[in-house]
Amino acid sequence: NQVQPFTAMQRNIYLDKFLDEFVLEPHSVNDILFPEADTPVIRLNEMQKKDLGLSFQKRYSLLAWEQGGGKSVAGMCWIKYLQGKCNNFFLVAPALAISITWKERLAIYGFDFIVIESISDFYKIKNGQIILISYDRVVNLQRFIKTFVKTCSYKIAMLADESDELTNAHSQRSCAVLNCFRKAKFKLLTTGTTTRNNINELYSQLELLYNNSTTFICWASKVYHTNKKNEIIEVQNQRAGYPFPAYGGSALFKACFCPQKSTVFGIKKETQDVYNADLLKELIAKTIITRKFEEIVGEKKYSIHTHTIQQTESEKNLYQILLADFMQVCYDFYTSTGNA
Repeated sequence: NQVQPFTAMQRNIYLDKFLDEFVLEPHSVNDILFPEADTPVIRLNEMQKKDLGLSFQKRYSLLAWEQGGGKSVAGMCWIKYLQGKCNNFFLVAPALAISITWKERLAIYGFDFIVIESISDFYKIKNGQIILISYDRVVNLQRFIKTFVKTCSYKIAMLADESDELTNAHSQRSCAVLNCFRKAKFKLLTTGTTTRNNINELYSQLELLYNNSTTFICWASKVYHTNKKNEIIEVQNQRAGYPFPAYGGSALFKACFCPQKSTVFGIKKETQDVYNADLLKELIAKTIITRKFEEIVGEKKYSIHTHTIQQTESEKNLYQILLADFMQVCYDFYTSTGNA
């Protein structure tokens, strides 16, 4: 198998027309429900139209827009675009984002939604509704979610807000979301930071999008491992040209792009080194659109104000104890090695 040459995606005139005409208007009952809420009419700007016009052409994509770039607006636009093409919409997000952002905004702009808090809520779901559920609820209710998704013949759309919550491929949260939504027909991930520490954290998000299918193939001919002398050596990749496997795919992804290295204490540590950079760049280019706040909205529309506060005596005493203990721990840790 050979790596297919990368070609830029072309515009879709029908999708561009939808984005040009897209508008979010406050619902007529909002004056009663939210008498003091600021409910502006929202339209997409040119940069948002450009990115969403590319993302919506695919069934799976990841928007990495910086905070304030309009990820929630993009999510609502995506839901509007897919109405009639799937049975229900699952919106998975942290509990704080659901209670503060999504519940209020969906209500303001007239979306039909339900918040899942217990098993009984599954019997209240109507066809075409947006289903709000937190990551922690997914862990506890994954058996019922999986059954519901199966009854929909997997014709659902799943929007994962703050998808950087899934950076640990082996956490309960990541495993539960994968277990429930890996076969969803449409998937969109939104986050401000795709990775927090190293590139290996990207794997679980890619696995959620592509479901270890032929769209997620490992093209690396060489993989990298640490030998007994703690040296990274190059080895022939026996799975080159095959999809990343569902079992052990995370380890293969690490070996391809960012192998772990043992410290002098024998602890496996993630590094910032990137191997097979061209293949990784191509994988990211076909999946992720990254934008800074200034790229989307133009010049900065905010200013930073710093307010100093006076600590009480009890707070000062607490921080004094913490700093003293920390310095003692550091001293004991470094002197115990016997290496200056």
